[in-house]
Order: sequence, then C-alpha cells, then structure tokens
Amino acid sequence: MNLDYTKLMMNLLFILFSLLFTITGFAQDIVINVDGKKLTTISLDEIKQLKTDEVEFFNNVTLRAERYRGVPTLRFIEKFYPEAQNLVEVEFISGTDFNPLVDIELLRRTNSILAFERSDGDKFVRYSKKEKILVPLGPLYLVWALKQVSKEDRLLHTSIYQINTINLVTNKMDFGVKENSANASLYLGYQSYKRHCLSCHALGNLGGGVSFDLIKNKTLESKGAEYVKKYIRNPGLVNPKTKMLPLSNFKNREEMVQGIVDFLTFMQDPETILRKQNGSSGPASYKVLQQLIKDIK
Repeated sequence: MNLDYTKLMMNLLFILFSLLFTITGFAQDIVINVDGKKLTTISLDEIKQLKTDEVEFFNNVTLRAERYRGVPTLRFIEKFYPEAQNLVEVEFISGTDFNPLVDIELLRRTNSILAFERSDGDKFVRYSKKEKILVPLGPLYLVWALKQVSKEDRLLHTSIYQINTINLVTNKMDFGVKENSANASLYLGYQSYKRHCLSCHALGNLGGGVSFDLIKNKTLESKGAEYVKKYIRNPGLVNPKTKMLPLSNFKNREEMVQGIVDFLTFMQDPETILRKQNGSSGPASYKVLQQLIKDIK
C-alpha cells in the first residue's frame, strides 16, 4: 500500500512540474560575472546554439547512469572570458542558494558540462533525497564525466543544479590565511570551509544562503568546539531534523574537522586580521575582510 501511494505521489509531482515548466519555463538568462561585476548575459536559447557535448553521469540517488546534454564548462567560460588562464576559482550561483566555489584546476582536470537537458528526453528534474521532493535542474546543471575518476576523488566533484549566475574569480580570497601559514591546521580549515561549508554557510555576503552564517550566529561561542565537531561529523545524530550532510569520508577527515573549528575561531575576531593587513595575500582579500566586519556588525 505504501509503495502504491509513493508511486502515485511521484507521478502527481511529475505532472505538476510538467505543468509548471509549460506555464513558466526556466529562467532564460544566465549572468556571467568577473569578481562579482557583471560581464555579460546570455540567454538559454543562445547557449543551446553553441557546440554541445554529452556526459554520462552516475546518479547516486537513483543508482543508475544518466546522460545529459550541454556545453563543455571550460570551453563555455573561455568563450566569454578569453583571459581564463588568470582564473583561480569559479563560483556557481544557484536558485537554491547553494553557491559553491570550484577550483579552476578541477575544471581543467575533469570533463564537465553545463547541461540544459537530458539526452534521453526525460524530464529535466531529479528526486532530492534530502528534501524528499522532485526538483527542476535548469536552467543549467553542472554534470561531471566521472568514469575515469577514482571513487575517492569523486568526493571533490559537486554537481550543482539551477545555476543562473557564473562568477569568475581572479583573486584568491584567503581571509588573511596564507598557504605558508605557520598554523597548518588553520590553513587546512580555511580550505575545508571554503570547499565544503561556504556553499551553504556564508561568511558575510560571500557564499550560499541555504543555512545561517556561522560567524554572525556565533555558533562556536554559544555551542562550543566539541558540539561543532560532532555536528560536522554526523549532523543527523545531533539534530535529526537537519538537512545537512556529514563531511565526506576523506582520508584526513578528522584533521579537516579540527581545522574548520580552528578557522571559525580565527574568524571570530576579523578586526585583528585587519590590524595585520600583511596577513592577507592581496588587496582583494583585505577588501573582503573589511566587508565581512561591516556585515557581522
């Protein structure tokens, strides 16, 4: 009986999404920024006229391979920004407030496309295991060709749907934490936060808005380091209602957890960083810190 009810609800949701797509359609314009400043806008129809490719992508929810059609990500970026060799990261801004930063070297090492449709003609939607609903994938969906990538390295590849803005980043935002920092844990924490937390937990105006700003919310101060570490390791054990996923099982997972706590501790007092301006790698990082202080206050 439960299976029949689930199938019925799934079918009704597919019909509802089909009607919504027919009436409203996807947002047609994709905005391309460079360091937060608008470079150009391109319509979805124009994107479909570009040279396309297909990617077979393994869906971890349905446990089957799916084929998508779209434009190769790196080629798309280089078309609109010929100085792509100067890029360090790409921020994909989505309609879900999930705004991850992707290292440009990862895009260069692994083939990916900005998909706008399924190759098999199926609806451009997917089932969200977290939200227990069907979600539209468009206007663009970052899909990786992961056949030749090891299982462990797949943890580095985040598929992002509902992309409506692509921000090309030429300046490394290090929040004052240098790679040659004497505190290795702090630097690992900064890298880990940027890669795994910033997409949902913004710092000031930088990052996603899926969940709250940990610095503004003073989470570390109010809950303590051990609570934060437990939450990162297994959010559902601490809060059964959370939609947050645990930090993936990287080889240095425990070091990353400790590093994130060290980074949050460091960021509790950004004014100290500003007094040591030479701790930042350049004017861009200094500017981010200034804005961060304004946002926190």
